[in-house]
Amino acid sequence: MEVLKKQASPDYYKFFRAYAKAWLRSTSRKNTEAMAESDEHSPSILRVNRVVCNFQEFYDTYEIKEGNGMYVPPEERIQIW
Repeated sequence: MEVLKKQASPDYYKFFRAYAKAWLRSTSRKNTEAMAESDEHSPSILRVNRVVCNFQEFYDTYEIKEGNGMYVPPEERIQIW
């Protein structure tokens, strides 16, 4: 993300879509539940949604506002990157 910010005209839409596609998985609810009990890794949906919601660029790109399911208040966003 930091490299993207340094570009003259960063394409955040393309970046977030590519990131989500990299984690795209097709699975049943039953399989997801079974994996949640046996796999120490987070399900793909969380690996995407809980990461991107920490970046202001995500809110700006997709016009995410308070009340939207993907909205996380700024004070609750993780700032380690």
